[in-house]
Amino acid sequence: SIDSETAALSGVTVTDNTASGYGGGVWVQSKDSSSFFADGLTLTGNTAGGDYGGFYIYSQASDGAFCDLVVSENETEGSIGGAYILQYDPSGLVLSLDTVLATNNSGVGLFLYAPSSDLRVANATAAGNGGDGIATYGNGPVISNTISAGNGGFGVVDTTGSGPTFSYTDVYANVAGAYDGMTDPTGSSGNLATDPDFIAFSAAGDPALWDLHLAETSPLLDAGDSSVLDSDGSRSDYGAYGGECYDYGWYDDDDGDGLYDGWEEDHDLDTTSDDSGDDPDGDYLTNSEELSYGTDPGTDDTDGDGRTDYGEVTAGTDPLDASDP
Repeated sequence: SIDSETAALSGVTVTDNTASGYGGGVWVQSKDSSSFFADGLTLTGNTAGGDYGGFYIYSQASDGAFCDLVVSENETEGSIGGAYILQYDPSGLVLSLDTVLATNNSGVGLFLYAPSSDLRVANATAAGNGGDGIATYGNGPVISNTISAGNGGFGVVDTTGSGPTFSYTDVYANVAGAYDGMTDPTGSSGNLATDPDFIAFSAAGDPALWDLHLAETSPLLDAGDSSVLDSDGSRSDYGAYGGECYDYGWYDDDDGDGLYDGWEEDHDLDTTSDDSGDDPDGDYLTNSEELSYGTDPGTDDTDGDGRTDYGEVTAGTDPLDASDP
């Protein structure tokens, strides 16, 4: 719990906590010209008996900024398992969130409450949450370069019909539909309804196997708001792995083998020589093919269902979902 005039968190992970009320991971109250800043804050595996399993922030007459916020696998007995962000300041102070990943939370992944003030969210990904990906209240939220995909409810819900502002937002394959409570903005201002082409994602599969970086074939790479740049100086991507806050070095390919350095490091491969044609797990899929299919190059059966990745790929079943078929 944080209740102060000015607070800052940097490089902090908050995990496996339980609150009887709001904010299982972190509860923040920022008011009366105070400020709150966070850089590299991760909230995972927390539980709230009331609501807002991962993160609750109440910002009144305040400003602040978040950079690189991860809210994942949090639970609540209420409806919002991920993060609840409230900004209320008619005088014009801004609360901004850049590079936000909200995934596999029970209920809503990201709730943005701004009835009359400026709450800006850029480069967010809400994926695989049990309820709606993103919910909003009021006309204050301004959302851009964002992805909401594969959630159990709607991709986006406006709870008041006040019309938050969306641009360069991709809403795709959510169980209940794309938008609810507002006019669907798809087709204008860079808003899309296309497969984001994550490296590894199956909504029905094990979240531990997910990798929500964008694949090389994704239409969302270098396609975001042209006024926003990735950290390497290129036009920003959609989603949490683009924008100024994210270290774009993950996407480097120093050895020129067509495999992202970050992906190679995540799977204990060699970033200094071409190993794209190697098959370290002996499943008849090369490292390059494993990246393409989102499978693990270190095991021949990524989802552990007793069928090899090669067998599933050739049979047309999902190598990331043990229940398919």
